[in-house]
Amino acid sequence: MTDGPETAPGRDWRIAAFSALLFATALGTGLAAEAVAGRHGGTPWGQAPLVLAVLALASHLLIRVQCGDDMEALDLFEAVLAPTIVVFPGPVAVGLAIVAKGLVGALHRNAPVKTTFNAAQWGAATGCGALVFAALRSGEGLPARNVLALALAILVVAVVNYTSVAAVLALATRRPIRVVLAELRPVIPIGWVGGSAANLVFGLLFVSAYLRTPFAVVLMVAPLVVLHWGSRGFATARTDRVRLAGLQAATHALARPIDPREAVPAFLAEVRHCFEAEAVDLLELSPGGPVLHRVAGDAPYAAGPDDGTSTAALLAMVSGGGSLVVDSRDDALLAREGWRVAAAAPVRTGEKSFGVLCVYNRGGTEGFERGEVAVLEALAAEVAGALDKAALLDAILDERRRLADIVGNTSDGILTLDAGGVVTTWNAGIEQITGYDAEVMVGRLPDGVLRPRDGQGAPLDLAAWAGRTAALPTAVEVTCEDGQSRWLSCTYGHLPARDGRGAQLVVMARDVTKVHELDKLKDDFVAVVSHELRTPLAPIKGWAVTLLQRADELSAEQRQEGARAILRQADRLHQLILNILEDSRVETDLNAGPATEEAVDAAAAVAKVVDDFALLAPDRRIVLSGADDVAFVAGRAVRIEQVVTNLVANAVKYAPKGLPIDVSIERASGIVSIAVTDRGPGIPPEARERIFQRFERLADTPAQTGTGLGLYIARHLATTMGGTLDVAPAPGGGSTFTLRMRAVRRLAAVG
Repeated sequence: MTDGPETAPGRDWRIAAFSALLFATALGTGLAAEAVAGRHGGTPWGQAPLVLAVLALASHLLIRVQCGDDMEALDLFEAVLAPTIVVFPGPVAVGLAIVAKGLVGALHRNAPVKTTFNAAQWGAATGCGALVFAALRSGEGLPARNVLALALAILVVAVVNYTSVAAVLALATRRPIRVVLAELRPVIPIGWVGGSAANLVFGLLFVSAYLRTPFAVVLMVAPLVVLHWGSRGFATARTDRVRLAGLQAATHALARPIDPREAVPAFLAEVRHCFEAEAVDLLELSPGGPVLHRVAGDAPYAAGPDDGTSTAALLAMVSGGGSLVVDSRDDALLAREGWRVAAAAPVRTGEKSFGVLCVYNRGGTEGFERGEVAVLEALAAEVAGALDKAALLDAILDERRRLADIVGNTSDGILTLDAGGVVTTWNAGIEQITGYDAEVMVGRLPDGVLRPRDGQGAPLDLAAWAGRTAALPTAVEVTCEDGQSRWLSCTYGHLPARDGRGAQLVVMARDVTKVHELDKLKDDFVAVVSHELRTPLAPIKGWAVTLLQRADELSAEQRQEGARAILRQADRLHQLILNILEDSRVETDLNAGPATEEAVDAAAAVAKVVDDFALLAPDRRIVLSGADDVAFVAGRAVRIEQVVTNLVANAVKYAPKGLPIDVSIERASGIVSIAVTDRGPGIPPEARERIFQRFERLADTPAQTGTGLGLYIARHLATTMGGTLDVAPAPGGGSTFTLRMRAVRRLAAVG
């Protein structure tokens, strides 16, 4: 048996016209069959209701197989129609077929156009079959002639039936009948040929039984029910096998990639294949808004934002969090969207909802079976777990990115070593500290590059950390790419072996070079200052005690000598304190940035210093040259005077008393140079930079006095003014300290 199509409203009038033609054919062939038969006996009206009931039951107990938009329905209606044609007159047989189809159409809630066509289709087929049987039969009973006549009649019924279906499909779709037959080709062998053969066999059996006793019509119900159940069981078994295989394939598709979202297209394709459906939707409730994933027909996978008006979104609202099956006969939305039937299952894990999974127009038997809904729910649960895993993966990757940002952007150095001592990670912080890039260090042993040493200067074997019994030192000195040494404060952590990865050592290093230098500076400061403070205090205290206890025993000259000694040592102590305070002020000025520039006459400032020393040290000869010319520089007069004062004082301290000290001022190429030359012992090359550091003095100098802050302060004062201060050996012996500053022009005011 074949039913008509689900038609579009615009095609209804064509179907109605064709149905009217079939009704006319049914009436004409029925009357013609009665006229040809020329029966002389009454119509068995008492058996008509029972036959009508069996006809309706045969039409109701069917298996429907979907083929695109068309449905092939297999039943035994033609088999029950055989005794109807044999026993009842043509018009009555036609009427019974029409009424039975009308009742079943109403029971199935088919569209009126479809129900009308089915009734007209089967009325015309019954009339044609009755006419053929009436024309070919010979007498009563089932002799061979009548068996052949009945077989031809059932064949005519099938041909008229299938021809009518092909014609109405052509009318509904406006396509040639040959195109429609080509599309129906897959169902013709089983649905048309096989169904007709089965109906012929059962029809002959039903006629034979009915002719023996009319009450045998009741027994026809048994094979109808058995065949229905058997066919339904076969279809269900086949459907279950396909669905379960599809469930397994879809689950495997989700498990393949690391990020389950990459498997959504393959998963939906497997779901579509699983249900032999026309389309599958996954409505995902993502944080950025609903996203609709779709696989339909031959179209490629598509995904995009959903505004809440898609069928899947509306089904999700209708379902209320539960599974549901919707038929277009009950749902206007589904009919408007062109879907025949749809099933939806919520995609959720526990209380967490991820959306809905929808299947449209699935193939196979009519409607969604309970087991199929269970398969759809299982698929929805699988994709929910996958989306939950994807969300967890996103959280892990986000946390990893944030951790990488923290590790990569922290100023602290972080590196890891494997059990063999090879560097496995090297962050930006350790790159900045050491100057070595990660590309250089990763995969290498660190010891040969960094040459690490402990606090006592002993070489440290970091690469052998796994075999060490003693703890690694927290203070480590390393050699950087520029050859300079830096001190690192290190903490260590151990990562155990897991996931096929061996144990690793995590080294967190902070650059504490400045702190280490300050600690050393503090120690030097305490040592120097304590010594320098004790040096003047000893004679001060000694002379003070002597003057207090033995003042009467001392001559006036001795008391005066003691007072002068106390004054000299007090001046020395005062100068020491001034140097320490000046050192602190210089550091503050350096941290505050360059000083405000002024146009200063350097020649005048130097001349003032020389004049001051002529009074303070009258026994020393200081020769000044180049002071007659004006030499303006960018700086401050007080600082220039302080630098030159420190340089001249240093020369007075170290140069022999009988030799002069030369001070010169020169201007060339925009630079003003102020040089102070002594005739002292000179400075070794290796010490020429070291003497400008805090508390540094030449150890082999007999005249070693002071804190070692003078040259340090002088250079830093020069730096604050944008100048330089360095030392070079003087011709004929001694040293020349040269202050170089940028020369500037000073405009004279015009009144």
